[in-house]
Amino acid sequence: MRRARPEELNEDARPIALLRLSKDRFEELFPVEMSDTDPLSVAEPSIGGLVQLDSGPYAVVVYGKTSGEAEVSLPVSAPMPRQWKAFLREVPLAAREIVWTSDKVASPAIKSPSPRKPDKSFKAAATKRSKTSSH
Repeated sequence: MRRARPEELNEDARPIALLRLSKDRFEELFPVEMSDTDPLSVAEPSIGGLVQLDSGPYAVVVYGKTSGEAEVSLPVSAPMPRQWKAFLREVPLAAREIVWTSDKVASPAIKSPSPRKPDKSFKAAATKRSKTSSH
């Protein structure tokens, strides 16, 4: 991985993932120089940069100093699933570090769990109480 110059990417980038990382972990995963971002372009003090993976694809990475969340964006013309897989091969993220992924790149291995359904016992208890209550 290397830090790329901004003019190397001549198209917009689309957010494809949100990561939750400590500052140390961010620096371990992205061992390139990052710059302070424009304070008017992000919601919190952040650092970021354009990186090029050893396998070729580019990614824009922005790390929020307060939240510990890193947004990863890929070029809009990129084949998103293939470049996300290349990104994951080079940036070894733990599943718990991935907070969100775009449906453009989601795979069964990294999808967020679906919301928990209520237990049947809870539903039965609620029904039972309503039947026995006297109004």
